[in-house]
Amino acid sequence: MKVALITSDWPSFSGGGVANLSETMATALCAAGVQVEVWTRGGGPRSRSLGPRTDGLTVRGIAGRSWRRTGRKRWARAISGLVADFAPDALIVSPWDALPGILDGLRESARPPIWIVAHGRDITADLDPLREALRRRALSGPFRWLCLTEWMRGVLVGRGVEASRIALMPAAVPSPPAVEPSNPGDEFVLLTVGRLIDRKGHDVLLRALAALDDRAVRYRIVGDGPSRGRLEKLAKGLGIKDRVQFEGRLEGEAFEEAWASADLFAMLPRREGAGDSEGYGLVFLEAGSRGLAVLGAASDGAEEATTHEVDSLQLQDPEDIEAVTAALRRLRSDPALRQRLGAAGRLRFERAGRAEHLAAALIAVLAEGCHTPLRCPPEALEGRWVVAVRAAMPSPRPQAWQAFQQAVGLARSGLPEVVLLADAALPDGGPVNPEDWLGEVLPQGVRLLVPGRWHRPPMAGWLFRRRLRSLRSDAATLLCRDPRVAATEQGRWGRLLLEWHVRPDLGLRGHPRALAAADLHIAVSRGIRADLLALGVPADRVVLLPNACGVDLGRALRRSESGRRTSPDSRPVLALGLHRRAGLDQALAAWRLAPDLPLLLIGGRDQGSLRTSAWEREVEADPALKGRVRFLGPFWGTHREDLLDSVGLWLCLYPRDEDSLTRLCPLQVADASGSGLPFVASDLPSIRHQLSEGPGELVAGEDPQLLAAAIRRGLDSAPSDPLQHPRWHDRAKRLIQLA
Repeated sequence: MKVALITSDWPSFSGGGVANLSETMATALCAAGVQVEVWTRGGGPRSRSLGPRTDGLTVRGIAGRSWRRTGRKRWARAISGLVADFAPDALIVSPWDALPGILDGLRESARPPIWIVAHGRDITADLDPLREALRRRALSGPFRWLCLTEWMRGVLVGRGVEASRIALMPAAVPSPPAVEPSNPGDEFVLLTVGRLIDRKGHDVLLRALAALDDRAVRYRIVGDGPSRGRLEKLAKGLGIKDRVQFEGRLEGEAFEEAWASADLFAMLPRREGAGDSEGYGLVFLEAGSRGLAVLGAASDGAEEATTHEVDSLQLQDPEDIEAVTAALRRLRSDPALRQRLGAAGRLRFERAGRAEHLAAALIAVLAEGCHTPLRCPPEALEGRWVVAVRAAMPSPRPQAWQAFQQAVGLARSGLPEVVLLADAALPDGGPVNPEDWLGEVLPQGVRLLVPGRWHRPPMAGWLFRRRLRSLRSDAATLLCRDPRVAATEQGRWGRLLLEWHVRPDLGLRGHPRALAAADLHIAVSRGIRADLLALGVPADRVVLLPNACGVDLGRALRRSESGRRTSPDSRPVLALGLHRRAGLDQALAAWRLAPDLPLLLIGGRDQGSLRTSAWEREVEADPALKGRVRFLGPFWGTHREDLLDSVGLWLCLYPRDEDSLTRLCPLQVADASGSGLPFVASDLPSIRHQLSEGPGELVAGEDPQLLAAAIRRGLDSAPSDPLQHPRWHDRAKRLIQLA
């Protein structure tokens, strides 16, 4: 694949986020084996950056002066020759400024697919009538768009761009060099890196620093810009000039020394007049890559650069001096909080913010729009995974939810494409839109293949098998959880992984062939692993990998923090998925016995069934239960998170049958343990293994008195730490390593 990156802003003469993202995009694609040329402004000092580089990137410049007045003509004169010489498969224009000249200089039939990168103020700022007309031409044309945030996607859609023509790409920054922290122990260093313009909020931090009135706090400001003189006067007027250092623009060792000296990174972007907005803020990701805690603001695209109480403290009003001062004081006095936020920021960078993550996503997105056949490097093709599940999608059934979460986790782990194939489109109590099911926008790399309507067997199975055949590839990985699928797909994939959620049985159809077909057998519990080994599967082809937590981490952390400050004993108890009779009967018996227990909320996909209706009548007829037990429907996405915010304890009860003792890998317990809530669960060996050594009240047997006592203890106990429980992207990274 050949890609030309066209930009007027190149790092040889600019240090802004647009230029840095362009550099990261170009170098990452080169490192992934794509042929890349950068076409930019040249002439004068800029010519120092032109020509081939040692990393394989070639930069070609167009000489000239007064580019603001003559840039369109210069691009128009040069573009046809550049395209003829390089013959790119795709053009990336970042930002849109060069597009009018490109359209003037290239006939439509000679144009490769054009992708435009939307950053921030290039889309939102107020422009003069002539430039506004040019921007409207870009927005209304047959082009595709790349952006970093859902906020920018919404802005583009609001300006008339079809949602199907917009692709999200992961933000990425280069890996920082290893530099030891260098700040003196008796000082607290606050750092801001960025252009000195009103939008960045330096003035608010200066005022908060004065209000903090702590002589040990020093503020280093790295960067330059038109607001520098005004900010220096403000620091002098506030009486903090001796505690503020204006460093100017730094590079190399001096730049890294500034990062190493910092205890906290802070930037409070805000929306300025004339539509000037922060599109993302790559510098937040830079801080995270260095393990530095962040103080940020929920302003436009910057809200998606960090997560409040996960890797940052994020202020809703970036101009509230009191709130900024309080946040600084909290971060100043709590080293453990700074360490937790910094570690989470580093983890975010490692999981999704590296240059290779950006390259993989770009290769997959660009390949779809190329006129010429795909010529990606083989390793890009090998990144494609197919997750196949014989279940309706979306659906509240555990097998559908588990497969869906795993596909999303694989995409978030940097795979360029994850295809999720289901055999039916049957909401069955779940939302019709998969994004409502998940509670957030699907990652760019996930592609859902679900029939447009529900089909009965055998038609559903025939359509499923036909679609699966169309996806076969020696360079792809198939992950399935049905032994019958594995048995029919043997030898037709680069790797075949089979997840066992049922007990393997040589007497069942497909199981004997599946045992031989899979390259790797994934057991979700110790009992299933023991069964596989007992049936003769070699130990090096069996791995034990329990389910992970699918509760939103940011919401879970806020829930956990709130639970540590307040007593949850007045809030309801939640029981989701008690569709097995023994669990619900045990809960109702405990509520009959203990009138002091709070309201019991029962949710699950069986709401409305004959069995649940019988329980509802039983509760209504029992004075000890009436008004104290409420039945809810199934909850997914943000509705489930809102429900978890309103309760004080999560109840997970399972029968003590043979399979539950050792072969159960309950999604409910995995979610409860990472939800930020206290929880009570059945004391089974399989559940103990799921929890490892994590906290949680476990109740043995089915004695309602023991259950009531465990619930009281659970309501009084501290919530678990959500960071200690693996999420689906953690499990996905392990899967990728194993494959």
